[in-house]
Amino acid sequence: EARTLLYRLILIQELERQDTIQYVDREFMEEALRELDLGASDLASRKAQLALGRLLPASYLITGNLIQDNNQDRLFLRLVSTETTEGVGVFSADSSATASPADACRMLVDKVVTRLSEQKNRADPP
Repeated sequence: EARTLLYRLILIQELERQDTIQYVDREFMEEALRELDLGASDLASRKAQLALGRLLPASYLITGNLIQDNNQDRLFLRLVSTETTEGVGVFSADSSATASPADACRMLVDKVVTRLSEQKNRADPP
């Protein structure tokens, strides 16, 4: 649990360094769900998904999982559109004796920023 918190804090720090990203913290998300009186199982409803998308001040959400195996951590992030709930990307990075948690998080944030830029370019062609 402490390791998961470490990655979460590093990811937030890396996201804050990006001028183009506004993130929604998990605690805010849980409060938003309570305000909508939704549980995780209710999110399968299209109506609930759209209501949540309108409530959140961000266009995308990042969810993640940390898998720990011996001396290696693997961090997975999923980028989701809050408007459509469409999965926009899945990214992973490893942290081991040769790559620090900060390095793994920085690499993931770079991948997320690249994907968001691609999404923006698709939505706003030249």
